[in-house]
Amino acid sequence: MGTQISTRWDLGVGERGHPPLYGPGQSTRGRILPSVLLLSIVLLTLSSAWLDSSGLTPAVRALPTPKQLGSALVSPPLRITAFTPTPSTVLILGLLNISLNATGGAPPYTYWYRDLPPGCRSQNESSITCYPSSAQHYEIEGTVNDTTGAQVNATANLTIKNGFGKAPAIQSFYAWPAPGAVGKITYLVVSAVSQDGTPTSVLSYAFIDLPPGCGTFNQTNLSCIPNEPGVYKIWARVTDSYAQFNQTFLFLNVTGNASNPTQPSSGGLSAVTKEYIVAGVGLLVAVVVVVLVLEFLRKPPSKPSVEPTPTTPPAGPPRPGG
Repeated sequence: MGTQISTRWDLGVGERGHPPLYGPGQSTRGRILPSVLLLSIVLLTLSSAWLDSSGLTPAVRALPTPKQLGSALVSPPLRITAFTPTPSTVLILGLLNISLNATGGAPPYTYWYRDLPPGCRSQNESSITCYPSSAQHYEIEGTVNDTTGAQVNATANLTIKNGFGKAPAIQSFYAWPAPGAVGKITYLVVSAVSQDGTPTSVLSYAFIDLPPGCGTFNQTNLSCIPNEPGVYKIWARVTDSYAQFNQTFLFLNVTGNASNPTQPSSGGLSAVTKEYIVAGVGLLVAVVVVVLVLEFLRKPPSKPSVEPTPTTPPAGPPRPGG
């Protein structure tokens, strides 16, 4: 009849006057997607039914752990986190600690140190301890290697000082109790601080011009028992390990009477000297007596002597003419 009828896929008009299957605004893609989804559902249902009927089950694989992945995991690069000398300024023969810390890469690590001061040597350790013996400024270097051959380096500044400086500073020097008394204890107390490389704890102390009866010792608190009265100018001397010293003094008044006079008086010998003489004479007399007694006991007793009685010769015959 002269009228041309297009297919429903193009114009959406059904054959023989039937209503169109899709709305006038739908595109071809919108009409195909439902069919694809329906086909996928059918295929999945058929495959599941076939697996169940054949007794087969799909293989399920567990995910690998990080440890199983091993080399598949990428390690962080090797790097030094800290390279520190402690302290960074140290005195000659002072204690020095150098620490070298690293992370990443493939442990275990190996360590190496260079440009160290005399008295320190490199060791395969993350921390070394030494006593530097030369005063100078150093730029030391630390190196870390891992098992793959990776290498990293770091540097640090280190200063070694000779410690020579000012003489010790005396903060105080006093006597207690003051005034002192003959035969009574008096404490001489000195306080000082070091001003160079010598630790304050190893400063040496001396006390000079002490009263009779007192002696000096290397201590900060000296006990003194004077036995002579008088006014004394006492010195305290503090010395460091470089033979530098500082000193100060105080006046100590000692009261009382002499407890052990030893000086001769204007009238002659002192009482102590006389006592020694008397004791010596007495000892000598005792020794002489003992010697005489022993000599007497050693001599044997004497026997009584018998004098011979004179005898008269017998008378002879009378002489003729007699």
